Parts: sequence; structure tokens; C-alpha cells
Amino acid sequence: MRKVHVLLGCAASLLLLSCAHSYGLNRQMQSGLLPPSATLYVSLPKPGRYDETVYEMSGRQTGEAIVRAFAPRVSRVILGTRTESAEDARISAHAQNASHLVYPTIMHWEDRATEWSGVPDRVRVQIRIYDVTSGKLLDSAEVSGKSRWATFGGDHPQELLDRAVGDYVDLLFEGTIHQ
Repeated sequence: MRKVHVLLGCAASLLLLSCAHSYGLNRQMQSGLLPPSATLYVSLPKPGRYDETVYEMSGRQTGEAIVRAFAPRVSRVILGTRTESAEDARISAHAQNASHLVYPTIMHWEDRATEWSGVPDRVRVQIRIYDVTSGKLLDSAEVSGKSRWATFGGDHPQELLDRAVGDYVDLLFEGTIHQ
């Protein structure tokens, strides 16, 4: 009877673990906390891809997730309207009177049919923050997310962005990540 309880406990633990998304944050450079008075210009990244598949809306979805994360914490957030190089985005940010440029790059975007394949969705985005006036790189991090293994459909990489980006923004403003 004890073996049955142990087996049921292991199965329940495995099921619970497979029902949670996982997130990562790798901060390469730390400049300190951003001031709440900051005005941010968020550049629109190029669409993400996996193998030969290009996810056309992923750039806009990434930009919008970044805007959502920063908006409650700064005085103003402006989302770019087109994909730009870092220097062109800095010029656009300056024209919009922004104090900081948030320059995201989609490193990995993988939308899988997890519900039948068991292969999780994955997203990884590099986020660099520049001072608009000097052009100096102030902060850099890679945020990532991986969907749960047990899914019943409807999960997509963009749904992982709010938490992944939110953890980074919490760190920038408070020095901690909320769980």
C-alpha cells in the first residue's frame, strides 16, 4: 500500500511540474535602477523565426509586452512604428523627446503544437537600454520563457512575454523579482 502512495505522490508531483511555465533572466550588464521620471522609446524588433518559419506579428507582440511592463512605472512609453537599427532607433527616440531607448531583439521564437507533440513553446529576447542623449548602453539582459509540457492547446510564445519581461522590469525598478 505504501508503494501505491509513493507512486501516486510521484505522479502528482510530475503533473504539477509539467503544468508550470518556466522563465529565465540573464542580466549581462547592470547600471542600477531606472528613474520613474524616465520617458522610454521602445523600438519595434524584427519578427522572430524558427527554422524557416517567420512569425510576422512577433515583433509587434514583443514591443507591446515591453510597453505593458514599463507603462505603470515611468512617465511615458512610446512604441516605435517600424523596425530600425539601434542608431536609427536612438534618433527616433530623440525626436520623441525620450530619455531612454529600449531596444529589444528576438533571439528565439518557437511556437510548437505542445498539446500533441510535448515540445514546449520557447521565446528568448535580448533587451538593451540606452541613454538617448549620450548613446551609452546602460543595461542589457536576455529574458526567456518556456511553456509547460502539459498543455491543452492555446499556448503561444507571446503569452510567455508578459512574465519574462515583467521580471526584468521589476528588477530594474525594485532590485527584486516578484514570484
